[in-house]
Amino acid sequence: MFLTLVLACSIAASSVLSSAAIIYSLPPALFYWVMMFCVLLAEPDALHLGTAGLSLAYGILMFGAIFNIRNMTRNVLDLRVEKSDLIDRLASERDEAQRSKIRAERASHAKSNFLANMSH
Repeated sequence: MFLTLVLACSIAASSVLSSAAIIYSLPPALFYWVMMFCVLLAEPDALHLGTAGLSLAYGILMFGAIFNIRNMTRNVLDLRVEKSDLIDRLASERDEAQRSKIRAERASHAKSNFLANMSH
């Protein structure tokens, strides 16, 4: 029984943590819980009751990990989008600054030419 529990926990953990999508991790976890509670119903003694309680706590822990992974993944994707927007905005501002610099240089050159022509 203990070896089965260890194996089930290992399989559940690897399947749950391998994906941040609940749709992929819910079926193996539900299968695991159903099997654990079927064993509990078949042999309702203190050992199996404790094992079922531990498996429930373990499942809650795994789903907490799923939500944390999902939130971190969402934050990373949001930051990527924000970074792309900032890069685009920076490129736009850089182009505008370059155009302003060219206009200022032309105006300065025109002013220098005007003053040179007026002094002669």
